Amino acid sequence: MFPRLTSTLNRIRSSEFIRNSAVMMTGTGIAQIIPVLIIPVLTRLYAPGEIGILAAFVSLFTIFSVIAGGRYEFGIIMPESDRTGTNLLYLSGALSVLSGIVLALVVLFFGGQVARAVNAPLLEPWLWLLPVTVTAQGLFMAFSFALNRNKQYHSIAAGKVTQTGTTAAVQTLGGISGWGVGGLIIGKAVGVIISAGWLITALQRKVPRFLERVKPEELKKAAAEFISYPKYNAPHALVNSISSNLPVILFITFFSDAIAGFYAMAFRASYAPVQIVSAAVGQVFGKRLADKKHEQADVRSYVVKMLLLFAAIGIIPFGLLFLAGPAVFGYILGSEWAVTGDYVRILIPYVYLTFITQPLSYIPLLYERQKQAFILFLFSLLLRVLAIFSGIWLDMFLVSLALYSATGVVVLLYHIYWYLSLCDTDSVTADD
Repeated sequence: MFPRLTSTLNRIRSSEFIRNSAVMMTGTGIAQIIPVLIIPVLTRLYAPGEIGILAAFVSLFTIFSVIAGGRYEFGIIMPESDRTGTNLLYLSGALSVLSGIVLALVVLFFGGQVARAVNAPLLEPWLWLLPVTVTAQGLFMAFSFALNRNKQYHSIAAGKVTQTGTTAAVQTLGGISGWGVGGLIIGKAVGVIISAGWLITALQRKVPRFLERVKPEELKKAAAEFISYPKYNAPHALVNSISSNLPVILFITFFSDAIAGFYAMAFRASYAPVQIVSAAVGQVFGKRLADKKHEQADVRSYVVKMLLLFAAIGIIPFGLLFLAGPAVFGYILGSEWAVTGDYVRILIPYVYLTFITQPLSYIPLLYERQKQAFILFLFSLLLRVLAIFSGIWLDMFLVSLALYSATGVVVLLYHIYWYLSLCDTDSVTADD
């Protein structure tokens, strides 16, 4: 009766990208729904200040973990040779362990100073978990990309569900048992460690050939071939992570742990759609981009199509958050957390554009423009820091938040323009 509709549905069902994205979105969706569903429980078990301390720990964890593997993990899906991908997996894993050792020494000798510097003395007893968690996250990312290269999307999805499910269970247990902020931080650490073990086991079981022994000269060759990842992409990722996590650190330092907790909860709620869809599609999208480049296909048209798709998908959830946020957050989280809805409304424009642009971040890697991307993010970080400090100077938190969001909107609009301009290039030219 409806041949065109039937034909369209058949094309969708036969699309490898759609199928793989659906698997990732299902896993990532469940993984991100779990912490969203647990929010009303945590806000009744923990005080805003305790969640603010957790936010400070997670911010430090995120900042260090993005560079733990030297960003070699992002190169695993890029080369045509599986052997090169294996070498990059070993490189990333070794660097993650080394990063944990270095960070452990920093915590041992300077942990107290770090906790006092961010105005969070309650954080000090739990900083020892930071190097362990950073190493585990580095391994999680490396094995996630190795599984991605081998199209083991079900394993990746299961690993993400394992991480957030374990974290939620331990944090809830800690709250009921009266562990205080320790319950929140231990829960985060245990979730990351167990999920990393899950992915390592999955790769060993399903693709054992990818873990064959490598030779030192092969590792050296792979490290040199992909040197732009630690040289340019790692500093770029660090700047980007600092840019995203700096607000929590500055808010807890210059305002209070309670305000940091309110902000962290608002960002977590508004960012959930980004993690559910964009993060899931991102890895599949990155692999698809690399394939199209190898095939010499029209990358720009594909990127435009996916950009419009992400924009259409995000309109409804972010629109509902903007309209209903202030009315429902006090009811769902408890009266003490009602202000969170106002913070969400301020953040929505910035987070919506993040949702659209995050999967496109593979494009500078594809066209070897890590150096330019790094410079751009340095500039964006400067703008965001100035925006936040404007509010700090005025002693007005809402001014800091509004300027931070507005600056993010401007920066991300420029990113869209730049990404599309890169796709117009006909050949790949490495950075100088």
